[in-house]
Amino acid sequence: ADDEGRYVEMNGAYAELHGTDPEELLGEPWSTTVPDDEAERLREEVFPAVAEGRGWSGESYGLRTDGTVYPKHLSLTSLDVGGHVCVVRDISERRAREEELRRNDTKLNVLFGQSPDMISVHDAEGTLIDANERLCDELGYSEAELLGTSVFEIDPALTADEARDAWDAMDPGDVLQIETEFRRSDGSTFPVDVHLSKVVLDGEAQFFVISRNVSERKKRERRLNRQNERLEGFASVVSHDLRNPLNVAKGRLDLAREECDSDHLDAVERSHERMSALIDDLLAVARQGGAVTDVEPVTLADVARSCWRTVETGTATLVVDTDAVVRADRSRLRQLFENLFSNAVRHGGAVEVRVGTLPGGFYVEDDGSGIPEDERERVFEYGYSTAESGTGFGLNIVEGIVDAHGWSVRAVDGTGGGARFEVTDVESGEDGASGDGEETDEDAGA
Repeated sequence: ADDEGRYVEMNGAYAELHGTDPEELLGEPWSTTVPDDEAERLREEVFPAVAEGRGWSGESYGLRTDGTVYPKHLSLTSLDVGGHVCVVRDISERRAREEELRRNDTKLNVLFGQSPDMISVHDAEGTLIDANERLCDELGYSEAELLGTSVFEIDPALTADEARDAWDAMDPGDVLQIETEFRRSDGSTFPVDVHLSKVVLDGEAQFFVISRNVSERKKRERRLNRQNERLEGFASVVSHDLRNPLNVAKGRLDLAREECDSDHLDAVERSHERMSALIDDLLAVARQGGAVTDVEPVTLADVARSCWRTVETGTATLVVDTDAVVRADRSRLRQLFENLFSNAVRHGGAVEVRVGTLPGGFYVEDDGSGIPEDERERVFEYGYSTAESGTGFGLNIVEGIVDAHGWSVRAVDGTGGGARFEVTDVESGEDGASGDGEETDEDAGA
């Protein structure tokens, strides 16, 4: 620009930055490419320094021909022959990155300071370099007392060599989840769930740790286990006391058949069979709340075919369309299949039952009459059944087995119009599957 502040020369990049061509700007005052308030600031704060020969470099704002304003880095130098040289660089992208960083930093500060979970950061040696207020409160230390402390003092179950080997083996972004106990400043301990992730900052590994006090959850689990034990014991006693008179009644029925022939005796026999089924289901319901402990890789096809041979299926047929292997408690999985198969046959009669694979799970479906949409949530409730011979426990037992594994189940339309039960969130067990040790047919029939 000349001494009067008009453009006398510029390159194409400068003009393009302002959304025009050099010919359009040559001869125009420099203030046409700057917002009015910024032009005033430059005249008052910047130009005096440039006039004294000191030059100036800093951030400013430019104005494009379409009226948009953009941030720029500006360098101004006074020439000995008069006029000024101006070098401009668009810093819009840098500003956007800085703003994103500021927003993320604000979010992290809120998360770190106000999280209900305990949060800490430690280095590769296990020395705490940051901790939030919740962690300090839970452990009974001030932040000054806690920082610089070794994590091995807080978690006495950690072995330094094993822990550091595990940390070294982690890649950035990996997450390690463990259950352990933290020790407070007064020596007491409490159970925690820990999620540890590895990050690398300036070439140094650091570990971001989120921990949660699970004391209340552990108490609930112990209380629930005691309740389940009492319930199972009660159900066993009741079923034993019921079976004895039922067996006597069955014996008397056989004697009665020898003495006379009456249709009433058939009704009595059906009642005995229903009572036996109710006793079996009572025991199953009492036991279904127990935790799954014997988990192993199991081949779905082997279990399904084996269960089909133990269920009264009449003229129904089974089609197994899966070679999937899942991690499950074999005996509980057998019970799940037996109940679903019995449910399909009881409600559909001569149906085709199919077992197949879903993403993250499996399904059992039939081509019977199906379940009305408004009934599908109720089918898992205690006592719900539409079959005269049903006890109303079968599908509730299925749901209990699913819950014990940490899976999910839902009832939907089958592909053939019947009922379909989808079990998802199932862990694959492809490494080292085992079968039932029995022969496996292709498709099985009655």
